[in-house]
Amino acid sequence: EMGEHPNLLIIMCDQLSPGVLGCYGGPVPTPNLDALARDGVIFTNATCPTPICSPSRASLITGLYPHTHGIVYNVNRPDYPAISPKIDFPPDSYLQMLKYCLSYADLEHLFITHTHQDHLYALDLRMRASPFSLTDLEELYIYGNRTVYQGIKQRVGDLDKSKLVVKAVEPFASFRAGELEVTPILANHDPKEVCLNYIFQFEGKTLLQGFDTGWYPERTWERLADYRFDMVIMDCTSGGVEKDIHPQGHLGVKSLIEVKKRMEKMGILAPDCRFIATHFSRGGGLLHHELEERLKPWGIEVAYDGMEVEI
Repeated sequence: EMGEHPNLLIIMCDQLSPGVLGCYGGPVPTPNLDALARDGVIFTNATCPTPICSPSRASLITGLYPHTHGIVYNVNRPDYPAISPKIDFPPDSYLQMLKYCLSYADLEHLFITHTHQDHLYALDLRMRASPFSLTDLEELYIYGNRTVYQGIKQRVGDLDKSKLVVKAVEPFASFRAGELEVTPILANHDPKEVCLNYIFQFEGKTLLQGFDTGWYPERTWERLADYRFDMVIMDCTSGGVEKDIHPQGHLGVKSLIEVKKRMEKMGILAPDCRFIATHFSRGGGLLHHELEERLKPWGIEVAYDGMEVEI
């Protein structure tokens, strides 16, 4: 029985005319699509609001005309904001690009925490190569553990064609990425992989990216003592469902509060440090306003889609 909000699966092909499909009387055998058509609905008069790819897809996602949602060109426009650096490349990266008018064509540095598919959907990186990309792209530098390199190589194939330069980094070994000073630190997420978080330093400001991770190992706590953070962005996946105050894998509300307490005791948070919780899951059992009720008294902000923070 269909609920108030049905689940919809949209299969979108590029440059596919309905006139060739069997369910529309076309000459090409398409038994699987024909079966979907028999059990579903066939559109005979659907039209695109624009012949340009990205605006049309944004209209499908938002239900708005291009002149309303603001995406009127494909996203490699020079007037769209560049996003360098970026942390992780999940399956919804393309949606993020459309929704927030981001230009992945200008992305220079990509930092990967680990190879779980919700943080690295490497197959989409193949779209940087011809014939998918019609733009002469600059090289994209990707940083991660050695498993990240293997995963990208397996999914993408020829890295040169996609203008990808993948660099294996080690925990606690600092390096330069453009104007950024970057230090990978050891996270506590998957014991089968060297999972990383990152410390970024730029123009006198220091930021700690802390997702996915549970309670940090002591080696990481020792390294954190060398910094004074202007912003900390931490994991809170487990929400109100956690069995251990020092968990492995993910933090929850109670363990995140303990992380902040320890950082305050160590004196590594600047007086005006923005401390932000993110990476939520419905499995955590708390809605956004419930997370705010539990975390705000401890000076922890709760992130949301489209959140912008300036330090």
